[in-house]
Amino acid sequence: MIEAETHTRVPEGEVPHPENGRPRVDVIIRTLALEARERELLRALNGIQSQSWLAARPIVVVNGERFHPPLVEALRQRSGVLFHYEREASAGHALAVGRTLVAAPHFMFLDDDDELVEHGLQRLARHLADNPDWDVLITNGYFSSNAQLRPMYLNLAAHGVHPLRSLLEESWLCPGASIFRTESISTQFLDVKRDYHEWTYIAFLLAVEGKRISFLDVATVTYYNTQKSASKSFEYEEAALDLLDTMKADPRVDNETLAIMERKYRNVLHTLASRYWRRGGCRKAWHYHLRSMRPPFTFKYLLFSRKLLIPTRRR
Repeated sequence: MIEAETHTRVPEGEVPHPENGRPRVDVIIRTLALEARERELLRALNGIQSQSWLAARPIVVVNGERFHPPLVEALRQRSGVLFHYEREASAGHALAVGRTLVAAPHFMFLDDDDELVEHGLQRLARHLADNPDWDVLITNGYFSSNAQLRPMYLNLAAHGVHPLRSLLEESWLCPGASIFRTESISTQFLDVKRDYHEWTYIAFLLAVEGKRISFLDVATVTYYNTQKSASKSFEYEEAALDLLDTMKADPRVDNETLAIMERKYRNVLHTLASRYWRRGGCRKAWHYHLRSMRPPFTFKYLLFSRKLLIPTRRR
């Protein structure tokens, strides 16, 4: 068993943050360091260390005890990487720990199965140098599927009109497609103690705290469709209810935004009822369905009751 530690390995004669006129950025990767994700993780690190527009240093936070020992040893020994191990297998905690290790003026995150986009970083570097009036800079990204790329956001600038309300329609804060100013964004914004929907909640906190959120429509990351990722789990969807409960209870939310949250909350309940019904989980389906119909949403979801009265094969 390895002990929790921070380890950095830098070639002799070099410093952890080479500048050479480029903006300095720490890129945090939190990972379980599983053997099945080794190829993707090394690809992510290669993308960080080989690009030329940012003086980027990877910070790798391995969390949990399921790691692949040879991969962990390779990460320990890799030049120019700040390595840290946390025994607790918590994606949310690893995110906050990574922030405590930041030393550069800017930092960003990258999932261990995704990759930075070189040409997008060129424009990002220019923006960092010429536009200082922001705390969080939101960029775009690509989804990669069957060797085809499509943009993550079709109208990224529209999110800048009212970021908090827009967040309820489409989460605009994602690893690889956002960069933070170190002096403005402390660890408290990232230590949200959530392993699901943590980015949505961080975006919510940034908005209600009045942080300067800027949007730059340039792709800086490619997201790959990795099987068994956390966002595909059933628990991920159920955790959305808890998040919405927390957001609705925040006194800084205005009434119009609160009403939008309530509509979304009932829709999530309905979606869960439908999913449980398709899986044959009748009791759970009724539980979520009855909650979704509480006034003033009774008639919106009432007709779904007929489906629940028809048995479906358990899958």
